[in-house]
Amino acid sequence: MLKILLFDMDDVLLEAHGYHRALQDTVSFIAASLGYENANLSLDDIAAFEASGVTSEWDSSAICASLMLEKAWSIDPQRQLSINTNHPPNKKLEIEPPDFNRFAAAMGETGLKSLRPRERAERLMISKASHLTDSQKSIILEILRNARHTDGSLTHRIFQELILGSSEFNQTYNLEPFFDTESYLNKYDRPTLSP
Repeated sequence: MLKILLFDMDDVLLEAHGYHRALQDTVSFIAASLGYENANLSLDDIAAFEASGVTSEWDSSAICASLMLEKAWSIDPQRQLSINTNHPPNKKLEIEPPDFNRFAAAMGETGLKSLRPRERAERLMISKASHLTDSQKSIILEILRNARHTDGSLTHRIFQELILGSSEFNQTYNLEPFFDTESYLNKYDRPTLSP
């Protein structure tokens, strides 16, 4: 007779901190590239996204990037989402970052529960985006719809590099890393069982 043991890894075999930390740092890197000085995704913000059904960091990081870019356009309609060392950084934004917690709560209160989280985010952002040009709406939709594709999503690419570590990221995706970091899973996750 074959016996199979199944374990729930989170908080059974380890305390999982790496994913949340990588999500927070992904949002911070995107915020800094856009020119925000104090944009941080708190653990409460992450909990609000998870409570509204956004449990993938790929999705939540893309949603946060879209919200920050949309707000940045209110000051500078030409601002772009990029991390490129060949260009000068965007000028500092003299505005507060978006309220991630509020948007996450709105996603949970909508009558769109049958839709996937990114689709709900699209509906919420685009329905309230009469001030955006068609080109800007297309950019927002592209960020959200490519959230799970390394070759088409800046947020996914950053997150994956932080999770895997720069060397493993390069080997896995054959892409040049942005950083020089070890795996956040190795760095921040803590085993709950002794050897």
